[in-house]
Amino acid sequence: RRNKVVTIIQGLEDVSNIKEIVRDMKHKFSCGGTFKNGEIILQGDHVKKVKEYLINLGYREDQIDVI
Repeated sequence: RRNKVVTIIQGLEDVSNIKEIVRDMKHKFSCGGTFKNGEIILQGDHVKKVKEYLINLGYREDQIDVI
């Protein structure tokens, strides 16, 4: 990660369409990213956008921890 800001999303390993979710996030947030070792890694600081995105996917706000 070489001292660059990244956003890491954990806990979505069980989602069947995880690759589609990663692709959609990269497109919506205009950033690079990957799914690796059970984590979604997005380049840049996208914490607020990711939280809104996950709420729109149907996750409850109390299920999402922002660190």
